[in-house]
Amino acid sequence: MDAAELTLPRVAGFHRFERLGRRILFNTETLLAYAADDAAYELAGALTEPAASPEALLAAHGPERLAAAAASLAAEGFLCATPPPLPPKAPRRPPPVTTLELMLTHACNLRCAYCYGREDGAPHLYGADRAGMSLATARRGLDLLFALSGRAGRVAAVFFGGEPLLALDVLEAAAAHGRELEKTTGKRLDLSLSTNATLLDARARRLLARQRIGCQVSLDGPPAVHDACRRTIDGRGSYAAAAANVRALTAMRPGRVPARATLASGVTDVGAVVGHLLGLGFGSVHVEPAAGGCPVSMPPSDVPAVLAANERLAHDLVDSARAGRAVGYENLTRQLRATRQVRRRQQYGCGAGRSLLALSQDGRLYPCHRFVGNERLAMGDAESGPDLAARRRYAALNVDRRPGCADCWARHLCGGGCLHQALKPDGEIGEPDREVACTISLHLIECALALHAELGLVAGRLPGEPAPTQEDHHGRAS
Repeated sequence: MDAAELTLPRVAGFHRFERLGRRILFNTETLLAYAADDAAYELAGALTEPAASPEALLAAHGPERLAAAAASLAAEGFLCATPPPLPPKAPRRPPPVTTLELMLTHACNLRCAYCYGREDGAPHLYGADRAGMSLATARRGLDLLFALSGRAGRVAAVFFGGEPLLALDVLEAAAAHGRELEKTTGKRLDLSLSTNATLLDARARRLLARQRIGCQVSLDGPPAVHDACRRTIDGRGSYAAAAANVRALTAMRPGRVPARATLASGVTDVGAVVGHLLGLGFGSVHVEPAAGGCPVSMPPSDVPAVLAANERLAHDLVDSARAGRAVGYENLTRQLRATRQVRRRQQYGCGAGRSLLALSQDGRLYPCHRFVGNERLAMGDAESGPDLAARRRYAALNVDRRPGCADCWARHLCGGGCLHQALKPDGEIGEPDREVACTISLHLIECALALHAELGLVAGRLPGEPAPTQEDHHGRAS
């Protein structure tokens, strides 16, 4: 065999990192991660770093260990003769619509500093107009959801606002209509509500129980943290009223109520936020940085402290799992679920515009609740249904084609994140928020991969972890 006939192995795409005391190699083509010894970890780096010194590797590990490391890398697909996989083709048609967000009202009894629907300085109101949604519009929306769901046996409707409990009568009647559709179609309907909890009184709690409505509460942590941004119209803090109602709700549903916290500028102690909310009885806590250019958006300078806090929580998770205690930090446990056994490549960060739509008060349809009111992004209405060309555009925005995502090592684990965070002024979807949202998300994925190595979580669940669901009520599933 001469040199022209010699085929050298190709180095597969991979990402290597050190996290939680582990050295991890992640193969971006097979989506498998490995805890590597020093020899394999350094040899992998040398394969893609021209300045690496073979002599230094030989001196550090010796020829036998390096040969064994090379054989291990080859066996696990890091060295291969096959070309890299081609990105999947854009789907010809979008999937069935299985989630609908009903924007019952634009009105809200709070004036949160980071609300992307605030009036002052926002290019678009959160709601399409100030009028609340009529029951007729809500019913048409639910009818449309069931009609567009195709063969799916399970659909979801989310009551959103503003504060949806300000439209409790419409909410109650719409929920009853949904339950009737559930009976007549044989499909399962998951109903849920997103609320600030200040109006979650006894009547509202009874309605949740009677109509089997899930409830996610927006609460930002300890009183001082929460009240700094989530204040009433007249400027008072809202923590006391919200927390009292939360305690009543979590007593009814122990361990089954999720919380959603927003980290404003300067709030970086994620552990304190999560710990406080779990102490109120929430079963899980999801945390996101304030974004969108609001006055309290998290600046990049806050990110290192957030990463350090997340890493401390990852260490705590190891101790909790080994002690058999439930783990409620949803950001991390969600990544653990996503990376446990990767059976398919995540192509989208959520279902917006594809399997998920939002219905505005005036009956128009949008990709999700965050886009409501942006007229350029309206995509049909409840009477005529969603615009198919618009849905195809969102279906084509898979992670292998999105700007800023196609070359990311974690794209098939992440899916690209929130489309609204990547929205450009001209209405097109641009690059994701690399400095804040992406950095935090990638770090959490690394922590999750390292935790698998530490705890051996390929099979089984974490203590107290619920069974995976088809789609959470924000439509994150692809």
